[in-house]
Amino acid sequence: MRTLPTTAAGLAAGLVAGLLVWQVAGADGTEHVTPYSTTGQYAEGVSLVSGRLITPVGERTELGDFPVAIALSPDGTVAAIANSGQGEGAPSQTDEGIQIVDVASGRVLQTVHDHETDQPTFYESGLAWSADGTHLYATGGGNDQVYDYAWDGHQIMMVQRWKSSLRAGAPTVDGSQNGGIPGTAPLVGDAAAYSRGLDVLPDGSAVLVTNEQGSTVAALSTENGTLLWETPLGGPGQPGGAYPEAVTVSKDGATAYVAAQGLNAVVGLDTATGAVTSTTPVGDHPVSMALDGPGKSLYVANANDDSLTVLDVTGPAPSEVTQVSTHLIKGEANGSTPDAVAVDDATHTVYVGNAGDNAVMVLRGAGKDLHTVGAIPTGWYPSALATATHGKLLVASAKGLGGAPIRSHAQYIANHRHGLLTSVERPSAATLAAWTAKAQHNLRYPSTTSRLRPAGSPIPTLRNAGRSPIKHVVMIVRENRTFDQVFGDLTRRDADVEPSYTEFGRVDDHARTVTPNIHALAKRFALSQNFYSDGEASIQGHHWTAEGVSSDYTEMSYLHYYSSRNHPYDPTAPIVYPRCGAVFQQLARQGKTFRNFGELVGLSTAQVPTTKVAPGSRCGTPGGAYDEQSAASFDPNLGANLSLTSVSDVDKEQEIEAALDPLVQTDQLPQFMYAVLGNDHTDGTSAGKKTPAAHVATNDLAVGRFVDYLSHTPQWKSTAVFIVEDDSQDGLDHRDGHRNILAVASPYAKRGALSSLHISQASVLHTIELILGLDPLSSYTQYSAVPYDLFTSKPDFAPYTFHTPTYPMDKKNPDAKPGSAASVPIDLSSIDVAGPMLEAQIWESVHPGVPMPPALIAELRAAGGLKEEALRAWARGEPCSCRPLLPGLVVAPGMGDLDD
Repeated sequence: MRTLPTTAAGLAAGLVAGLLVWQVAGADGTEHVTPYSTTGQYAEGVSLVSGRLITPVGERTELGDFPVAIALSPDGTVAAIANSGQGEGAPSQTDEGIQIVDVASGRVLQTVHDHETDQPTFYESGLAWSADGTHLYATGGGNDQVYDYAWDGHQIMMVQRWKSSLRAGAPTVDGSQNGGIPGTAPLVGDAAAYSRGLDVLPDGSAVLVTNEQGSTVAALSTENGTLLWETPLGGPGQPGGAYPEAVTVSKDGATAYVAAQGLNAVVGLDTATGAVTSTTPVGDHPVSMALDGPGKSLYVANANDDSLTVLDVTGPAPSEVTQVSTHLIKGEANGSTPDAVAVDDATHTVYVGNAGDNAVMVLRGAGKDLHTVGAIPTGWYPSALATATHGKLLVASAKGLGGAPIRSHAQYIANHRHGLLTSVERPSAATLAAWTAKAQHNLRYPSTTSRLRPAGSPIPTLRNAGRSPIKHVVMIVRENRTFDQVFGDLTRRDADVEPSYTEFGRVDDHARTVTPNIHALAKRFALSQNFYSDGEASIQGHHWTAEGVSSDYTEMSYLHYYSSRNHPYDPTAPIVYPRCGAVFQQLARQGKTFRNFGELVGLSTAQVPTTKVAPGSRCGTPGGAYDEQSAASFDPNLGANLSLTSVSDVDKEQEIEAALDPLVQTDQLPQFMYAVLGNDHTDGTSAGKKTPAAHVATNDLAVGRFVDYLSHTPQWKSTAVFIVEDDSQDGLDHRDGHRNILAVASPYAKRGALSSLHISQASVLHTIELILGLDPLSSYTQYSAVPYDLFTSKPDFAPYTFHTPTYPMDKKNPDAKPGSAASVPIDLSSIDVAGPMLEAQIWESVHPGVPMPPALIAELRAAGGLKEEALRAWARGEPCSCRPLLPGLVVAPGMGDLDD
């Protein structure tokens, strides 16, 4: 680990052989960002996948992946930081662990991992010191543990491990059930108690720990870990779970305050007995709390409605003093996501980390007069705060500088992403004002492209939203491909591609067409080559395509699911949804007609209601208020997200046509249609399954047939089709592993356009909002760039005729050759956890005998579990004369640990 420069100017990131390196951006370090810049670091700051900029102020220290907690030692000299990132379970990984940082210098003094044998190990957001500073306690999440470290003034050392619950190790949610919630996906796997938050009694006799999935709070003796009491707060997991996130002990040690996300409340507990003494409603999804110095006021950050609740805790039960908005910009839609809070008693200042705004809000004022006075720019997704000596503020940003640009699959799946610690001195009024203006500019930067809108564009201005010649919008969501994988074969001079990364180009190595339709659509209509996924994986991806945001619950848990850490696969549980629900609920609320062909995310978003609307909130009630209309729009004859490859996309497309035919004939085609066509996900090279190219070709045919069908309807003259991937999780891309595919087919699509405007998935939804006259789904859509250059004011109403791929779409995978990538067993038992070995198998299938790219070999090496002999052979395009897996392994390491 190392301390980074204090300015963003002149920095750029790349990935060489799987290792993060820092380079000068341009010869003199003054390359400037423009609306057409790719992700990366520029003189003005880091350009993220969303197009937003980040310019973190203060001294910087690079951390491990995804820091989620900061605990300042009682003497203020060191800060402990818990990293809860991807990790692969190997002792050499720095992605997940505890780091001890010297507060004065920012130097990392120690990094510990303490990986357990036969168990996935990681660290969670519970982190606290004993009052005398001799012990540090931490939670272990999916292994249901609390760790006790001894501190000798120089380093920490593990001395004890304790189970966090009586139910530790036992499933709290039956993976075969869906909790009785209509329209939700079954949980994949069983959840453990899941130790999350932690605090220590002032006398040091016990630690209190929240078990998020078990929905309990437990007290453990610090002498030997004996369970003193355990209090249930609601049904475990979904439905009805309290999802206790954080716990804070009163100054006198008599009461514990628990932030219960699922209850939208702070629960008071008697620390001696565990008895519930109070339940106080707060905002939506409370996730972080901090007491002031005297212990009279409790500040509660509510992640889902962008608010801070202040509670008076001097009485027998807490009472609300005020609730204030934490929005960075007045009028901002939901998406600021306050997920951390800290107090500077010397200046009566409250700091709130807005993960969605990449800023820390600064608030001052007593009681009801609490108000925002400014903002501090941070790294990507600030997730933890602490106030140190002399007013210094410590900020941990989970996604750091974004690894920008992320140039390989290795960093894209977050194995080598680094978090960031910034140490910020207390600013003067003038400095804070300048920082505030900068933070607001960073957030709104993508929206400055509105000046690029040509006169007469079919995409209206915000003032004229809904006044468009386009009356019908279709969104086709496919699965997991990068731009280079499909369009690396573009030969036009302005194409930004790497041909050697092409896997599913128009034709294969035998001149058989695989993706003739998406290539024909791109040539006939319009294509973006600077379009990015806003998330990192499918568990986020469908939230981005259906909601325009990924909630804090999802952001804080998706890595745990992908790392085999006993976290349930719960992308459709009520707890995951943002305040405004999905596009389906918002369409219903605003009286628009719509149909949902296969998207489970957002189908049912009901949550525990809050008692009142948060200040500045655009959504008075959770999206679930319109679930009935959402459910009515869903076609039950389609296989949805959970049948990405088990049901042919061609069959799905024919079902969609049958559903739309009567609506076309009566001129009642919905204003919005959403279709999941996911065969391009593939099944890898499992013997007897369709080959990857066969799946992709089937998907391509379905997409082509659907556009053909629409273009031969009377409504085509007022229709636009957006074709996207839910994410770009599987595949290489020379520009950035987030680079996605966006094609637009419409009479109003600009013929042959290849746009380089920097846009993301949120941009697609923002464009749809403008076309249909919808309120913004989130602040991400609200401030995203609009791809005006994909459209024209001069429509061409000629229909499109689909092409049938000549690649045999019924072709099956053969038995694997010994020593090949296909011979390595991979984990296909759960969704998207197979890891880089799946990508290696796809490469081998579509390019037999062709050497695997160095970036892919580097990722396989980083994941571990494979013999070097095998990697060297595959790098030559040959099978090895060996069993590729290391001894003791039965499947290749995937998105998780190395346990066999």
